[in-house]
Amino acid sequence: MFLKSKWAVGAIMCVSALLVAGCQNRDVDVDQLVKDAIINNSEVVAEKINVDLGGKAHMEQDDKKSDVEINLLVDGYVAKSEGTNPKFDLVLSGDFNFEEGENKTSGIFDLAAKMVEENLYVNMNDFPEMALGPYSQIAATLKGQWWLFPVPADSFAGISPEITKEQEAQVRQILEEVSIFEGLKIKSTEEVNGSEAYKVVGKFSKEGLKNYINEISKLNGEPVADDQQGEMDKVLDVLAGSNVEMWITKEGHFLTKVVIGLKLSMAELAERFAVEQVEGQELPKGNIELNVVVNMSEINKVVEIVVPADAKEFNLEDAVQQSGLIPTTTEAPVDMSNLPQ
Repeated sequence: MFLKSKWAVGAIMCVSALLVAGCQNRDVDVDQLVKDAIINNSEVVAEKINVDLGGKAHMEQDDKKSDVEINLLVDGYVAKSEGTNPKFDLVLSGDFNFEEGENKTSGIFDLAAKMVEENLYVNMNDFPEMALGPYSQIAATLKGQWWLFPVPADSFAGISPEITKEQEAQVRQILEEVSIFEGLKIKSTEEVNGSEAYKVVGKFSKEGLKNYINEISKLNGEPVADDQQGEMDKVLDVLAGSNVEMWITKEGHFLTKVVIGLKLSMAELAERFAVEQVEGQELPKGNIELNVVVNMSEINKVVEIVVPADAKEFNLEDAVQQSGLIPTTTEAPVDMSNLPQ
């Protein structure tokens, strides 16, 4: 009897807590909350990020079965800079495994990169050789050393173009008018990345994403052509309906965590992209899973990036010569046209 009473009291307390949480969040306009968060994050000048990407694929064709699993982690600091080049201090690590019958292949990633003004610093500690193919010999000569790659000021212009205050206001207006999610609900409030946050769940809206992309491309002076709208629809069909979880800080309304899950069968992909064969072969049966977890913290906290003092400036001809990829002599310098394609 005592045990039953104990469980009954516990159940009542849990339900009461859920009801209280629901009442506290009832007055929050969740659609506006998400829009505010997206706008606020688009104007963040600096933040610490952690991106965890996990993917799996299982394929079957004829008598062959194959499985691929990849895990990537990006961790570090990103910030806006005066020009179009971004500013960052990041570490990329991870691993992958491929299995087909008795054949098994695996590898690890371990890469550090810093970007300051027009200088990109890279330290390639480890990498899977099969990912770089013939260039793995060149990459092997770069291991365990910081290398400097000069990057022209406009190299990232297409990715992060400089925008005027007027354009910034127009972007805000587009984000206010377009809803890229649907079915949004506040599930709870939780402590995430040092802040109390609303946990919001929902799905991507195909029409909302399409409207957003079209409006932003017009603003950039490069509208999506009519004959490309169909292709965009196919890509958005893949995203549409994907589950999304967002944690938005109560104070300031910033996105502090995002989780996206996507699972598709090869049959669904074939149907959506109207593809039955690739290089004369029927598409394999199987499925693909993708999970992305993004954490953002220390928002708008500017950090000084310390560049490596011992970095060497990268020279491709020297790297090719050291790798032995192309035979060279003192009389005949490296012929870069002979590099593998």
